[in-house]
Amino acid sequence: MKNHRLAVLSFFILLFSCNSFAQEFLGIKVDGKLNEVVTKFKQKGFTITAPDSNNPILEGKAGNLNVEIVIFSSPISKTVYKLNVYLPKQTSWSNIKSEYQDYLNTLTDKYGAPTSTYDFFESPYKEGDGDEMLGIEMEKCHYSAFWSNVALYISKFKQIKISYENSKNLDISESEESKLKKDIF
Repeated sequence: MKNHRLAVLSFFILLFSCNSFAQEFLGIKVDGKLNEVVTKFKQKGFTITAPDSNNPILEGKAGNLNVEIVIFSSPISKTVYKLNVYLPKQTSWSNIKSEYQDYLNTLTDKYGAPTSTYDFFESPYKEGDGDEMLGIEMEKCHYSAFWSNVALYISKFKQIKISYENSKNLDISESEESKLKKDIF
């Protein structure tokens, strides 16, 4: 438990070092070309575990935590518009809920109050029924918080997910996807 708290504290320190205007993780901005962003993560010790021409998955360390990062890029120009950071899997509801609350507090301190939050289970699941982890897996758990370009979730993979988005680059991706669809039909 002590090691877990140290790992969480180290991750918080890294989280606080992010620039709130140009979203970044570990000092790497959610911006630029995919190959450049992947290279920057590799320089920090990350390895590609699932190569993909638009959305590769990398694994590495953030503080004392092993994390997984999915990098999203536009289909034509390969402009990075989003990073999803997945923290280690949890095996109990009390651990994942506590971790979620810790990150919610940290992100609230950094970015202010979220624009929206959700913390409920869909039927037939509910907090306290002993089946919360199954509810998570069945995508019936809706614990999430949203800021302008950052989001926090309890993911269906029983992990905390933090998403960093560049809205300008998301517009580029949507425009490129629209162009590709028009070119097909």
